Amino acid sequence: MINNFEELNQAILQEYNKSRPRVLGRYSATDVYKMFKDLTPQNFFDFKPVDMKGVKNIFRGYAYESQLAKEFEKIGLNYEKEGDGQLKIEYDVLGERIIPKEELEAKDYKKPEIVLVMKPDFPLEKVVLETKAPNKLKDNIPPWYLEQCEIQYRLLNKPIIMTLINTGDNDYPLLVGIEYKPSEIRWKNIIIKIKKFHREIMELNK
Repeated sequence: MINNFEELNQAILQEYNKSRPRVLGRYSATDVYKMFKDLTPQNFFDFKPVDMKGVKNIFRGYAYESQLAKEFEKIGLNYEKEGDGQLKIEYDVLGERIIPKEELEAKDYKKPEIVLVMKPDFPLEKVVLETKAPNKLKDNIPPWYLEQCEIQYRLLNKPIIMTLINTGDNDYPLLVGIEYKPSEIRWKNIIIKIKKFHREIMELNK
């Protein structure tokens, strides 16, 4: 039973810290930038707790994205999703192919050695809106989102628009869009990094 706000906040904090263990050979698009920074084969499976500041940032992003989905529904703007959930695409890195949904759902499905998983926010008919809810507006895409945008571009084959949800006290509109510029070099480096990262994890787990 929750008796006060301190206990309520603690319960929410604990919920955000429920362990979601990583899986060998399965890598998220949002982790790729971290592979170039502080995510290593040695700490890949380590649990990193979320503090209250992190909870507030995640909560704000979830809340804004949820409300934006409702507004899109009201104005009749359709986007691709899986049932009531977010679209998920799985890419066979060694086979260089997107794994079809029917194959993923087959009883005899055999997971490829290296799978890259990507979940876009709002895949529209002609573009993809990848939403962020920053504390401050920026006029370019921060470097920590570039690998994520590149992966989305390659797997969806559509322009990627970083969509900033702006609720600040300023003269800019609610949504501010910045188009991502694809890079062959970045895509090549992403694939090289994932393969190298996986090989090193396999060596550690022999």
